[in-house]
Amino acid sequence: MQRTMSQMCNVFRDEKGLTDALEKIRNLKTRYHNLGVSFKGNAFNYELEDALELGNMLKAAEAVVFSALQRKESRGAHYRSDYPNRNDTEWLKHTLIFQAKNGLEAHYKPVVVTKFEPKARTY
Repeated sequence: MQRTMSQMCNVFRDEKGLTDALEKIRNLKTRYHNLGVSFKGNAFNYELEDALELGNMLKAAEAVVFSALQRKESRGAHYRSDYPNRNDTEWLKHTLIFQAKNGLEAHYKPVVVTKFEPKARTY
């Protein structure tokens, strides 16, 4: 999971890499269901703790990659080589990911602009 996220869902990304990453993360989630722990103690069961944390990290990784695939633009520190420009008209909004019966769903919430107007980063 760490290698997949570091290599395919890093600062520089594209649709093919994100699609491949989503497939790999979902494969790992399937494999996770066969995970067992050998230590059966009730106190200080770090093996169980690690297993539970892995399950949560896999869910979070899937949500991150899924949301990155939805956003067809480059913004902030995330650069999509297939969508190199910022697009405030379509993407000045918050992305919310929900678990539905048939998988993940993306919903959006408008950004409320207050004191600072959004603008492209220039270096």
